[in-house]
Amino acid sequence: MAQIVNQNSFLLLVIGLWVMAAVLILRRSTDQWALISLGAVTVVLAVVFLALRPAAVEDPGAAGVRNQIGAGMPVLLEVRSPN
Repeated sequence: MAQIVNQNSFLLLVIGLWVMAAVLILRRSTDQWALISLGAVTVVLAVVFLALRPAAVEDPGAAGVRNQIGAGMPVLLEVRSPN
């Protein structure tokens, strides 16, 4: 369970923020402006999620890293655990 929360914490935060916004907006009324406001919150949160979500990165492999080191360009070597 902890691994699911850890890997999806940003998505869970966005969903939680949307639920809180929906409760606050729809608690007052359900007129047209409330629904437009909720739609605007939804669009903003979706754009933020899509802009900030982690992207998959290709693994260049050991040979690719060796070719980049010393080729005149700075190299950031990041080591990650598979878990």
